[in-house]
Amino acid sequence: MLMGRIRATRLAFTSVMWILLCMPIQAFNKRFAPQWSRSFPVWFHGSLLRMMGVRVTITGTKPRKGGGLMVANHQGWLDIPVLSTICPLSFVAKAEINKWPFFNILARLQRTVFISRKREKKLAQQRDEISERLAMGATMMVFAEGTSGRGIHVLPFRSSLFSVAEKFPDMPVYPVTVCYRRRYGMPIGRDDHPTVGWYADMDLLPHVWDFFKLGPVDVSVHIHEPIYARDHDRKRLARMSHEQIVASLETLRRHAGKKVDFARIA
Repeated sequence: MLMGRIRATRLAFTSVMWILLCMPIQAFNKRFAPQWSRSFPVWFHGSLLRMMGVRVTITGTKPRKGGGLMVANHQGWLDIPVLSTICPLSFVAKAEINKWPFFNILARLQRTVFISRKREKKLAQQRDEISERLAMGATMMVFAEGTSGRGIHVLPFRSSLFSVAEKFPDMPVYPVTVCYRRRYGMPIGRDDHPTVGWYADMDLLPHVWDFFKLGPVDVSVHIHEPIYARDHDRKRLARMSHEQIVASLETLRRHAGKKVDFARIA
């Protein structure tokens, strides 16, 4: 217990200092060096994860240049830095996050697009913004479940979030699987999911503090082969993405202590 509190205190201090150091750098990049502002978050998040003892293994398809839409399962706040190490990308997030003090600034610095599902007119404008980004060659990351879950099961995907893909029939849509596999080298079981997943009515800061008490965590990120809107409508895109992510997540969990041959599930 004491060692856990010492570890959490150290990580909380170093993480906050690292974030405060990098925020003005990214703000400068965003205004005066747009190219750097896209790639800087990859390095920033990778360094932050190393500080926290989070080891990320990325496998599968290398995203092509020219951008695309990425669709991932969602288990909590840790998904953000983990997925940000894939390549330069921005997130599509619920509008409520834009009201969270401090975290809304971090989200804006990574060019997050906030969407409101309650106001139809506003939602149409936000979809247009996502479409403009994609047309300019950006990579956008969407959590198609619409919320975070325990990670034991993948919630149904909202097909409406795939509607922007229909405007770009030749744009790749990459299903992305995130699996928290091991803690202290031991497989993460059902009872351990609340230690890495943040969902339902959990308070954010206490959850971060409890996570900091943990030892090293191993995360697998698998990027599946792209699918295209020229071949499928949005409902089919959502269903195919969901099926691929569910299948790979089950395989990763079943072999949490082993290297997985992803060629069999991609």
